[in-house]
Amino acid sequence: MGHSSSRYPVLSLFFLLFLAFFISTGCQQKGETPSGKKGETIPILNPSKFDKMVTAHRGHVLIVNFFATWCEPCRDELPELISLANVYKAKGVDVIGISLDKGGEKVLQPFLKKIKIPYPVYLGNQALMDRLKIQAIPTTYIYDKEGKRVETAQGALTQKALTQKIEALLKAP
Repeated sequence: MGHSSSRYPVLSLFFLLFLAFFISTGCQQKGETPSGKKGETIPILNPSKFDKMVTAHRGHVLIVNFFATWCEPCRDELPELISLANVYKAKGVDVIGISLDKGGEKVLQPFLKKIKIPYPVYLGNQALMDRLKIQAIPTTYIYDKEGKRVETAQGALTQKALTQKIEALLKAP
C-alpha cells in the first residue's frame, strides 16, 4: 500500500507538469498573432490565416512569394518582385512575401530594415509549409482574381516570366 500511495504524487506531479507545458504552449501560440502595433510584430501565418489572407485579396491577382533571408536565389529575385509590386499595385496586383526563416522575427526584422520591401511580409510556420507542400525556396504561388491558385513556381522567377503571367491574369474576365 505504501508503494501505490507514493505513485500518486509522482503521477500528480507529472500531470501538473504536462498541464503547465500545455498551457504555456497555448500562450506562445496566442503570442504569434499580430499585435496590431506599428510594425513591431511580424504576423505569423498558419494555414487558416493564410486562407483568410487569400480570400481577402479576391478581385486582385495575388503573388505569394515564399523565401528565406539566407537563400541566395530568394535575395536575387527580390528586386524583381519589388519592381513588379510597384508597377502593378495600381493595376490590381498584390504581392505578399512569406519568410520561412527558422530564426523567425529575430532574423527577418533586420533584413526588412536593410531591404525596403513595399509589400506585406509575414512569417510562415511548419504547419503552413506542410499544408501547402512547400519543398523548396523560393516558391511563388500565383492566384487569379477569384482566389484560385493557377501557378506554382519553384525557383527564382524572372520579371519577364512573372509579367507575362500577370498580364494574362489581368486580362481574364
